[in-house]
Amino acid sequence: SIDFTRPLRYTSLISQRFVFFVVNLFWKAGETMGNIMDYLKWRGDLTFSQDAFNEVDNLLLSFVAYVNLEGLSVGAGEERVTLEELSRRFFVLHSEEELAADKSFTRLAPYIVKMMAQSNRYRTSIISNYVNMVNPQLELQFSAVQLDLMDGSKNFCFRGTDDNIVAWKEDFNLGLGEVPAQKLASEYLNRFGVGTSPIRVSGHSKGGNLAVYAAAACKIEVQERITDVYSNDGPGFVHEFVTSDSYKKIQNRIHRYIPDSSIIGMLLENPVEPQVIKSTAKGILQHDAMSWQIEGPHFVSASLSESAISLHETLHNWLENIDENARTQFVDDLFSILESTGVDTLTQVQEGGLKNAAAMLRELHQIVPGTWSELENLLKAVLPFSGFLIMGRQKTVDRQNIPRAVTSHRAAHISNKNHNENNVKQEEKRK
Repeated sequence: SIDFTRPLRYTSLISQRFVFFVVNLFWKAGETMGNIMDYLKWRGDLTFSQDAFNEVDNLLLSFVAYVNLEGLSVGAGEERVTLEELSRRFFVLHSEEELAADKSFTRLAPYIVKMMAQSNRYRTSIISNYVNMVNPQLELQFSAVQLDLMDGSKNFCFRGTDDNIVAWKEDFNLGLGEVPAQKLASEYLNRFGVGTSPIRVSGHSKGGNLAVYAAAACKIEVQERITDVYSNDGPGFVHEFVTSDSYKKIQNRIHRYIPDSSIIGMLLENPVEPQVIKSTAKGILQHDAMSWQIEGPHFVSASLSESAISLHETLHNWLENIDENARTQFVDDLFSILESTGVDTLTQVQEGGLKNAAAMLRELHQIVPGTWSELENLLKAVLPFSGFLIMGRQKTVDRQNIPRAVTSHRAAHISNKNHNENNVKQEEKRK
């Protein structure tokens, strides 16, 4: 007789799949919500032959794209290594102290890759064709990596907006037309997407935008093999792109995910209806996909918040009624405020506290009045100390609208003193 307390080596393949189906059915019913790390703990032992690729797997691959793979010999034309070997090399090259110093929202990406590398599901995945380019002068940030999974698919993952201010500016430049990273994304897919394997394209933040753009703009022989395109809180596009024939060819293959108070994922135009995900964070911090809630192999659904809807409608209506020069002015104004701090990342902006806030307040005084209300909405969403900036600027505006003689107690005192002295002099002349 069969001892069912022992591993399933005695059962047939069909029996194994049936057992896994039953286990997963009851496991899901009893699972509590978690994040992508919890997903790996819950389901990392299941291979792709036992449990097919799902929406959460897409997000995991997007995190791989955030890891700095420089010096690991997996660049374009270099080695093809397993994820297990890649993780080993990474943690030999980078110390715990170095990783702990990273305060960006992508800081956990190396540890997510480490967990993936220890799982049956991802351990033998092949990593190759890593590229990374950053050019502040061109306002360019582009990075991508290829993962070949054991289900026979090629997966091309584009890095999104990291903590660098130049990367965020490129996000907003998307509203002005094609940016350098988009062109590079389509070239990357054309170069490495050759062959016969089915293709998935994915990314988080700007990486999601690049995934959609590359899938729409690539060669037809590559495009025909694309089964799915994933955009995780990725910004949209200009009207001309989403109404183009190239976009329409891949529109029904696009999967779009945004958190319930999304800001980045609601920028610009995006005809694909999103799946809204429950997040444990607030405001702009929901852009960190570590806060997205997961149950079993699925995201936990939610409703879009009123604040996200309001911000989207305000910016969309405003941008729809201004010309390209005004859009450029808006982007320049917004990032001149951030760049006035003299730092490189949003984390550094926030860590600078009142010192950075004061520098930003001085820059705010130079802002063109026509863009102020929209900038105010964005600053409220992005920076926790934005109330200080908005209040400081309003006080300055109020002062400018009050006659100079009464803008302060000191000014009023000086005015009264001068008035009295003039009266005395006039009285002496009469005498």
